[in-house]
Amino acid sequence: MANTEEIKQNAPYVDLPNVSESFADSLVHMIFDGSNLRLDLGVMRWEPGKSPAPPTGMRYTAARLVMTPALAIEMYNQLGKVVEMLVERGMAQKASSAPPPTRQ
Repeated sequence: MANTEEIKQNAPYVDLPNVSESFADSLVHMIFDGSNLRLDLGVMRWEPGKSPAPPTGMRYTAARLVMTPALAIEMYNQLGKVVEMLVERGMAQKASSAPPPTRQ
């Protein structure tokens, strides 16, 4: 008998082109509640500036994403590949593996 993961891998994907897209430029919150990973994504909206004052703006919720631990791990693995590509192209630097500095 096939397990759930095998069934998911063999299930056809149906694209729904009318699903709306969300743009986000920040990760506001990330919480694991013991059963799901919850992400709040944000977007910065700028107010028209008046020179020479610095621009001001507000950060708004753009989307909330809730995923299973299995999907979080799959996303982690896929994001790792994207980060490696960005590093190879010089578009990002690999994060240091050194531990963060301790406070004195």
